[in-house]
Amino acid sequence: MTSMKLESRLKVLLAFIITIFVVISLRLGYLQILQNEEFQRLSEGNRIRLITQRAPRGQMFDSDNEPIVSTRYAYTVSLVPMEIKNMEAVIGELSPLLNMTHKDIREQVEAAQKKKLPSYYPIPVKTDISDETLVKIEEKSLELPGVMIEEQPVRDYLQGDFASHLIGYVRGIDEEELKVMKKDGYKIGDIIGKMGLEKLYDKLIRGVDGGQQVEVDNRGRPVKILGQKNPIPGNDLYLTIDKTLQIATEKSMQETMEHVQKNGFPNAQKAAAVAINPKNGKILAMSSKTSFDPNLFIKGLPKKKWEEMQGTGWSNNNVTIGEYPPGSPFKPLMGIAALEEGQVTSDETITCTGRYWLWHKPRCWKSSGHGKVDIYKALQQSCNVYFYEMGNRLGIDVISRYAKMFGLGEKTGLALIPEEKPGVVPSKEWKQETYNEPWYPGETLSIAIGQGFHSYTPLQIVNYIATIANEGTLYRPYVLDRIVTPEGKLLKQYDPQVRRQLPIKKETFEIIKEGMSRVTQPGGTAYNYFKDFPIPVGGKTGTAQNSQGDDHGWFVCFAPVDDPQIAIAILVEQGGHGGSAAGPIARAMLDAFFGIEKPQEQDISPSQPLPQQPQPVPAQNEAVQTPPPSEAIESQVTSEENQQPSLQEHSNISEEDSNLPIVGTGE
Repeated sequence: MTSMKLESRLKVLLAFIITIFVVISLRLGYLQILQNEEFQRLSEGNRIRLITQRAPRGQMFDSDNEPIVSTRYAYTVSLVPMEIKNMEAVIGELSPLLNMTHKDIREQVEAAQKKKLPSYYPIPVKTDISDETLVKIEEKSLELPGVMIEEQPVRDYLQGDFASHLIGYVRGIDEEELKVMKKDGYKIGDIIGKMGLEKLYDKLIRGVDGGQQVEVDNRGRPVKILGQKNPIPGNDLYLTIDKTLQIATEKSMQETMEHVQKNGFPNAQKAAAVAINPKNGKILAMSSKTSFDPNLFIKGLPKKKWEEMQGTGWSNNNVTIGEYPPGSPFKPLMGIAALEEGQVTSDETITCTGRYWLWHKPRCWKSSGHGKVDIYKALQQSCNVYFYEMGNRLGIDVISRYAKMFGLGEKTGLALIPEEKPGVVPSKEWKQETYNEPWYPGETLSIAIGQGFHSYTPLQIVNYIATIANEGTLYRPYVLDRIVTPEGKLLKQYDPQVRRQLPIKKETFEIIKEGMSRVTQPGGTAYNYFKDFPIPVGGKTGTAQNSQGDDHGWFVCFAPVDDPQIAIAILVEQGGHGGSAAGPIARAMLDAFFGIEKPQEQDISPSQPLPQQPQPVPAQNEAVQTPPPSEAIESQVTSEENQQPSLQEHSNISEEDSNLPIVGTGE
């Protein structure tokens, strides 16, 4: 009995052993046969690396085919997690060599790990290290397992902050961008354009990445190249930008703003300047202050520095997205509308006593008045009273129609990122939709001198001035002239595009251009800045009221008057006066464009008296002043169709009109 039990137990044990053997055999067979290729791949992965070779981005050239953005090769330090057993120890050894904090490196590693990158994927830590740093890392290679150094193409912005808002900058793709761009072949680790032309034309200039299959030793160091796929460089962009003009613009903007800040306007921290060719719409220069150096992003911007930059407006292109009231640069448009509508002639005069006679008698910027003023003198000396009268004669509907005709209140069509703002042309309908209020006739006076509800970008203003300069052709501005392949083949040529031809008489343009030319002549508001300039310039100074602080300073111009080759618009936020804040910048730009030798000393004091303080708003119970004697407005036009209704005849004037904050400003 005992013998039978023992025999039974032995059989069970034997069966168990056989079962285990069969299971092990099957598992070994599965691993050796079915999984052979997978394990062979993993084994190869321990000694073979696929190293991506970034394609050089296409270059950017100025209008003279000189490079302004290029690509150079630089050393990049990366970490390969698969080869690092103690990440903290390696970071501790590496951080002093790279002059980075342990925290900065750790955050980069953690950010990469959140993206679930493969463990063999290199995590870039610092780009563009010096030769000295390279030697230090090589000397400590035994203490730095998993630290990889490779040569990669990096962006090189040759002139630093040169046209930075126009050109843009590049940086690593983030998760949100990857979700949208993955379908176009973008992948983790790609360097992409973040704004400006770098972003707008990223697909055309990024090229096609290549790669190497490299055998490495047990420390991850390359031993042998097993395979190679050469990267394909991106296409080149040839811009319309005049490098000499752009450099002069930025230099003068910085110097003039510093001067203005020290002389009563400390908040003049931002500005915009843009120049355009009136003959075709080519942008010759574009600068926005405060600017930035795109090279900052190449070496890897520390998180703390990036956080400090947020909220400062460093990335705002004030030329295309800044919206401002135009001030007196709007007056030439008022003159055009009045002439075209038959509301005034070039020889009609109006007497400026320093105040207008309607409603609450808004002031001219010159309190003593300009005396008898025709349209030429009104533009030359920027007489507010003259244009109050034109506004009263025309009415808001006509003014709005002419503003829209010149492209104000709508995007110009310039292709750029971020996309330009449309601005606002005020009208009865706009005010009703925006404020649910009717339009009061007194508001038209404010609109007539460029104040009030107006809101335009400097790009719209320069395009409007260029349209006056070329006498009626409204172009679509553009900055990209052509795209060329790495082999030098023309891929695309951009030609001028006419948006519309304005139905305005040549005689009207000639009158307005003559008036603007007198602005830079003796007696004009910009004479101080152009008295020794050998080329005739048509200009307009302007001071636009700002409810958030000091007034904005404007200056617009074109030259030569008889054959305009350049039109310019400059705005200095909270710069106070158009002449002193923006005039010197315009002069420096024209000096550079026409190759005029800079004078030894330039007077940047205001060419006219400073503006009067805003007129107090009359109280509700304050008596409304009566119109001046009839001789206050002396008109040589006596036909009935040119006579305007008096104050009493405006049946839709409400009591609120007497409280409208319309004041004159200095130039």
